Amino acid sequence: MTRAVMVFREGMRAERNPTRQQEEARERSAADKRAALEAMTNTIETELQSVIDPVSHHAGDMVKTADGMGASALRTGEAVTGADRGERGGAA
Repeated sequence: MTRAVMVFREGMRAERNPTRQQEEARERSAADKRAALEAMTNTIETELQSVIDPVSHHAGDMVKTADGMGASALRTGEAVTGADRGERGGAA
């Protein structure tokens, strides 16, 4: 009985005080986990950037097109106003 209690105590002590090998294994596991997470992060970042770059480029093109259309609308409005004034001036 005494022997069983001593074995039990020794087991409990060993569980509370991990061996150097256990600590090293735990540290390697944590390092591997960090490396895997970093690799996943890099992959996600690269893939997102490959999507974002073309979208950004096309958005810039759309802004240029919209600016051109706005300028064209202003010129058209000015031409219509000028033509309208011409008709009024000619009729007077």
